Amino acid sequence: MYKLNINKAKLGKTLYQRDAKRSKFEVNPLDLNIAKIQYNLSRRLEREIPDNGDFASVTEEFISKDPTTELDSVKVVCKHVKDGSIKNDTRCLEVYCTNKAQTIKRNAQLCTGKKKDILDYLKGNDFFQICKKTAKQIK
Repeated sequence: MYKLNINKAKLGKTLYQRDAKRSKFEVNPLDLNIAKIQYNLSRRLEREIPDNGDFASVTEEFISKDPTTELDSVKVVCKHVKDGSIKNDTRCLEVYCTNKAQTIKRNAQLCTGKKKDILDYLKGNDFFQICKKTAKQIK
């Protein structure tokens, strides 16, 4: 299996090649949609959340239209954590996954910290791996 990196529409995508022929690719829709969430969320967070203070939650979500999987949706939310102290002005990044019947729900807290900490985390590979692991628990 060969790995080929393609940059399309400013979104880095990794396509895995089954054989040496360059015309056949295996693209996992879950990987592609998590990469889109990661890209869109990082762009929105740079614009929409302030360095300090309260803000409205920022959400990115994809809903699966694939009838062969149990996974219905993956949603990533960045919200302000209110603990009553102005000094502890933290943001929280969480992922939520549900199945088609809305009976199984999985969530994971990805990162907490300031705006810079959240943006740095989104640029790393841990975000992608944990989102994918949480989504695969639904199957």
